[in-house]
Amino acid sequence: WGLTFDDGPTSFTTTLLDYLDSVNVKVTFFIVGSRVVESPQILQRDVSAGHQIGVHTWSHSYLTTQSNEQVIAELQWTAEIIKNVTGITPIYMRPPFGDIDDRVRNICTQLGYKVVLWDLDTNDWVSGDDTTFQMSWVAGNFTQWVGQNSTTGHISLEHDLYNQTAAQGSVVVPILQKALFKIRPVADCI
Repeated sequence: WGLTFDDGPTSFTTTLLDYLDSVNVKVTFFIVGSRVVESPQILQRDVSAGHQIGVHTWSHSYLTTQSNEQVIAELQWTAEIIKNVTGITPIYMRPPFGDIDDRVRNICTQLGYKVVLWDLDTNDWVSGDDTTFQMSWVAGNFTQWVGQNSTTGHISLEHDLYNQTAAQGSVVVPILQKALFKIRPVADCI
């Protein structure tokens, strides 16, 4: 099972990292480049803990509405700051909102990126903030998904943008482990 977290790093990512470290689980973080400027130490911690890092663009905008040059800039600026902060050159990318077409996919491929989408969406982003988010939504989704007796793996979409969405790791990891799923970074899943 590929657990993926989009939109960080944020101050809330540390809550998630603390939990993942405590249970020795590795995931993939898709990074918004402009947020690294605010929290480079959190990105460094992601990497030093052994998590996989991917590009999630600089400004988290819809790529299909941008020119080729803008798409390239969104990807490459993010890759550059990731490399400058961590020494790692990311090869995976996830388009914000899953917004991709053949043109954008071709640009990504030409730049050497592997595009990673998801097959299961926790919808943790729907709440928009901590005041309306209900952790039971995510737990319910995962309980339903593991109950389907799937014989293939999954890549699920989570976010570390808000306090409660970042805290969901402590809810979903036990559900997956109880159902005997192996939790892995995306590179091990595709």
